[in-house]
Amino acid sequence: MRQRNELFIPYGRLGPDNGGARVDMRVVLFFALMLIVLGLAGWLYLRQSSEVALLASQVREQQIRKEELHRELVTLNAEVAMLGSLKRVLQHGIEEGYQLADASDASRHLSITCPGCRPLDAAYIQSGSVVGPTVADEPDGAWQGFRDGLRGWLRPWTNDR
Repeated sequence: MRQRNELFIPYGRLGPDNGGARVDMRVVLFFALMLIVLGLAGWLYLRQSSEVALLASQVREQQIRKEELHRELVTLNAEVAMLGSLKRVLQHGIEEGYQLADASDASRHLSITCPGCRPLDAAYIQSGSVVGPTVADEPDGAWQGFRDGLRGWLRPWTNDR
């Protein structure tokens, strides 16, 4: 007689005396569930590892592309440096009809004027010095400017008396 909660598994030679084994259904279900869980875990592992391998190959491709772009940038910078050299610019300017101004051409010299400034002496211009004689070098020059400024500041109050 068969019971509902047992599973009959025949094995060996089949015959009237040789039956088989009876296994509890809960044990069979437990092992079936374990087999399904292990199968799902294996599938998940394989899927994740294939995605990681795909991403790693994409990263390698991007690194190779980055190196190619870097080499191209270095090459372009070298070309820019070559094309931007002074000799190249002068040659291109001559080809286009430009010419350098003469040193004696006064219209091409930079001149800066400011009200109240003294012109520089010829000796300072010839020496190449940018700094002219200072006010402190003149006798009583610094104090004279201070006194004039103080008088200008005090003038409104002195006229009120």
